[in-house]
Amino acid sequence: MIRYIVFAFIFFTATAQAANQDVSATVSQNPVYVGKAFTLTLTANASLSSSEFDRSKLLHHGFIVGSTSTSRQIDSINGKITRQTQWVTTLLARKAGDYTIPALSIAGNLTQPIHIKAVAYHGQNATQQQVLVQTKLLAQSAWVGQSLLYEAKVLVATSLSNADFASPTADNATIKQIGKDQQQTEIINGKRYRTLTRRWLITPEKVGELTIKGPELTGSAGVIDPSFGMSQEPVDVTGASQRIDVQAIPNGFTQPWLSAQKVTIDDQLSPKNTAPKVGQAITRTITITAQNADLSQLPQIKFDYPAGLRVYPEKPVDHLFIKDNHFYAQRRYSIAIIPTHSGTYNIKGSSLTWWNIDDASVQYSKIKPITLDVANSSGTAPSPAKNEPPHQTDKKISTNKTKSPSPSNIHSSNLWLWIWIATCLIWAGRELWGRYFKKSSPPKLTPQSEHEAPEQSDSWQKFATAAKACQSKQAEHALRQWLVHQDSGMQERLKPLLAELAAMAWHPDNSEEPWDGVSYLERVNKAKRQSTSAKRTKTQLPPLNP
Repeated sequence: MIRYIVFAFIFFTATAQAANQDVSATVSQNPVYVGKAFTLTLTANASLSSSEFDRSKLLHHGFIVGSTSTSRQIDSINGKITRQTQWVTTLLARKAGDYTIPALSIAGNLTQPIHIKAVAYHGQNATQQQVLVQTKLLAQSAWVGQSLLYEAKVLVATSLSNADFASPTADNATIKQIGKDQQQTEIINGKRYRTLTRRWLITPEKVGELTIKGPELTGSAGVIDPSFGMSQEPVDVTGASQRIDVQAIPNGFTQPWLSAQKVTIDDQLSPKNTAPKVGQAITRTITITAQNADLSQLPQIKFDYPAGLRVYPEKPVDHLFIKDNHFYAQRRYSIAIIPTHSGTYNIKGSSLTWWNIDDASVQYSKIKPITLDVANSSGTAPSPAKNEPPHQTDKKISTNKTKSPSPSNIHSSNLWLWIWIATCLIWAGRELWGRYFKKSSPPKLTPQSEHEAPEQSDSWQKFATAAKACQSKQAEHALRQWLVHQDSGMQERLKPLLAELAAMAWHPDNSEEPWDGVSYLERVNKAKRQSTSAKRTKTQLPPLNP
């Protein structure tokens, strides 16, 4: 009886020990070095799925958690089969101190917690030698609202995967990335690096000292181990911090505040001659370029034009770019000008005030005034009526003797009149037939009209109505308003048609020859469809992979 009791006690004791040893956790070293990777190995005496281990449990205990690999093993000794699953995870401690790897659950069983001590490493480990982050900020001081170019370069001498490169941070400043990343290969101190350069614009918003914390790079870097070959270790590298002194805007400077190294204004007329004719469209292009300034600093400029000039400004186009280690903010204004009467027009100039950051002084960039001498379509002063000698224009009308129009001239004028009347009657007949005799159906929207804003649709409707009614001036005005909201491709395609309509609509003698608005509307619709089709073809191209 006693023998069976002892046997049962031994059996249950061994079973309990085996149950406690179903899962275990070990580390490759203890203590560990700060910034030096070490491994955590979990072992289960069973064949389990890799998802049984949730490594996210380690994220909240001060470690940088790297990749995890899973392996399985089956052994047969003296007919007894054993199964084993292992998870190997790479960890890294950021700071010196005491850490705890908590109890981890594997298939319902818990491992024992592990207490780890992290100590400072006085040398430079292999990972730190392979991955570097360098930062550069040329300015040591700045004015409030002055944008600064900040540059960070990542140097990698090994493989780098799962990389994440965060932006620099700073209190009381706005930070935005500018330009594209630049990648190249460099040899530094005889060592080959793959480099990535990224730039940001940093704009201080408060007077005082500004601290810019460097960008942080995290990922997995390949490190050669003499015993095991290439292995992946987590990497966490942060660029050096920068400090600058921010000064207040100088007293007495008129707003808006624009600080730059250089500001230029280019004002061009197209065509270049300054003697246009009535009804001839002139394009005025004003380009403002500020060196080492942000787009947010460029002011909106308004221009005054005298009566007798019809003005159609387009939406300003902004551009921010980097050239020769300087960044530039550029704004381009495009204004269409159409003289409606002959005479001399004086367009006033303007001035832009800005602060020179190099010599700390107020500067002025000026837009010069423009004089336009507008002539009639013939290029001369208004001419007297046809078939009347010029020298008789000062005599009384009762004494003028004019030649009676020939039958051929009368026949030509009547022919144009009847053509115009017939065109309008045909259009009116189409409208009545479609309205009263055809079943109405919902209009089909083209891809472009589906996305048009209400004001764009309204302008197009006004243009179509005026064209069908053969009203050239109203059609020209509505078409120009609609075209302002279209993309550059549509504007370029319809620009010749618009110039043709403007020249005819504002011609001093346009009343002599009726305008065929219906045919013109068909030509515009055709050009519009061609532009939309070309745009759709471009957007449907599949992405091109190298």
